[in-house]
Amino acid sequence: MTDLGLTILVVIICLVLGLIVCILSGIAGSKHYFVCRNCGEIFRPKWTQMCFNAHVFDEHLLKCPFCKVKGFCGDKGKNFNN
Repeated sequence: MTDLGLTILVVIICLVLGLIVCILSGIAGSKHYFVCRNCGEIFRPKWTQMCFNAHVFDEHLLKCPFCKVKGFCGDKGKNFNN
């Protein structure tokens, strides 16, 4: 195998592994509860919403399904009870 072919293979493998990690991270994050700063409602986002969102520590940039405002929402964890 040539150097170029090997480089392309390594890049493809890295991209596929990165996509798998992103999807698994989105699925894990979608099991958490979040509170909207705008309306105060508590919701669980879809895994697709969690896949590529921006986040800082326990704050995630999400669109609230109730008020439809996109903003940073606080993570309440997996076992949040009212």
